Amino acid sequence: MKLKSLIEAGDPERIATGFQFTEGPVWHPDGYLIFSDIPASRIYKWTPDGAVTIWREPSGFSNGLTLDRERHLIACEHGGRRVARVAADGTVVTLADIYGGKRLNSPNDVVVKSDGTIYFTDPPYGLTPPYGPSVQEREQPCNGLYRIMPDGVVELLIDDFDRPNGLAFSADESLLYVDDSPRRHVRAFDMRPDGTLSNSRVLADMDHPQPGSPDGMKIDAEGAAGQLRLGRRRPADALHHRAHLALPCAGNSAGPTGSVATGAIGRNAPGLVSWDYSRGIFFEVVRGGFAATT
Repeated sequence: MKLKSLIEAGDPERIATGFQFTEGPVWHPDGYLIFSDIPASRIYKWTPDGAVTIWREPSGFSNGLTLDRERHLIACEHGGRRVARVAADGTVVTLADIYGGKRLNSPNDVVVKSDGTIYFTDPPYGLTPPYGPSVQEREQPCNGLYRIMPDGVVELLIDDFDRPNGLAFSADESLLYVDDSPRRHVRAFDMRPDGTLSNSRVLADMDHPQPGSPDGMKIDAEGAAGQLRLGRRRPADALHHRAHLALPCAGNSAGPTGSVATGAIGRNAPGLVSWDYSRGIFFEVVRGGFAATT
């Protein structure tokens, strides 16, 4: 299945280039895109007029980004080995950097539940350059999935991943999806009323003879119960007729290294999307199966 068969009109277009390794794209409700450039230790801001400016520097080698209910930026920082909140005035507050008296590995990706609870993955990618500032000693015994409670308490939820990476809630928050990059699959978990997880299962096995692993994921907020829909983010009002998904394509074969691309996503394409960063391929997960898209 080709990517062009899933989009409303046109092909993905490169909107910016000249970066080192882009990650963590998130659309701000005020109509601009924020994304990380990990080795540069910068967060950039892109506006629909094509302007790219440095939004935060240094960014602590930030990777995954999201927004909380107050529109504060939540960032996974490899350099500080922490999850941090960045307020509109630039104030940075550490939300999590220690668990069990030991430093986290290098928080990678993050999502915020509607009740304010923050869920994040913690593989060790940022413990060595270029994804972190220097070679650092690992302290945690696992590569875990954690949550930060609204009162600030940090809890380890799942400890049996190889290297957990991207994660996303279903539209009704009854499920949490997490991919495990080396194992090349996406797992699904049921969300209990207290926010803990149960019923772990492999939703999609993405193993393939070619190299590459699943990375970031997105879910459409309009997804109906029992049907997953292709993820997207909405940019500024000037582009309100097209829904866009930001595609980081640094270091893969799909596009120019260090580029950011967008594409209009069709409303009738059901599926959870996971980005294979090594091969520049999307995997659309449809009711337990998957189809590669290029």
